[in-house]
Amino acid sequence: MPVDIKVNLKHTKNLLKNVRWSFGDIAPDRAKFAILKSILRGISPVQGEKFQQYSKGYKEQIRGEATYFTKGGKVFRIPANKGEKIDTVPRKEGKRISPRNLKLTGGLLRSIFASVTKFKPLVITLGFKHKLADIHNRRGAGRSKVVRRMLPREGEKFKKHIRDAIHNSLVDAVKKVVNKIRA
Repeated sequence: MPVDIKVNLKHTKNLLKNVRWSFGDIAPDRAKFAILKSILRGISPVQGEKFQQYSKGYKEQIRGEATYFTKGGKVFRIPANKGEKIDTVPRKEGKRISPRNLKLTGGLLRSIFASVTKFKPLVITLGFKHKLADIHNRRGAGRSKVVRRMLPREGEKFKKHIRDAIHNSLVDAVKKVVNKIRA
């Protein structure tokens, strides 16, 4: 015996638009949080990448055992006196040797941004505004030009937990809109 059910399309008319807006509210913060959590744990957010160890000289500066300066193109090392520490810039705000978390003052990590285009196609844009981001991510930091990848380049992906955070944001956006229609 067939049953006819009337569907009220009034609420579903803007379903896709509402999902886009909801995703735009949820995804940016979750994506930023996942990336920063990864970096602060000393793990590159880019799939297949690892953060390289700090150099011996940088570790000495972090510990306060020595400082370095450049004069006339030559690098000079000044050791700390016995039992003393040299208060150099890398010691600011509890800089640690491990994990290698790219946090010195916090300016680089605070400069992360994320936005979502809420129109076709749905795109999430992630990046860092700080000038050191390009140095760490592409050009390389220090004398040895060490690259510590924070964002994927063309053809690369974020690690699975970051992709999952973005995917779950979309799932939650759909659930939020559907639950609103049900109410």
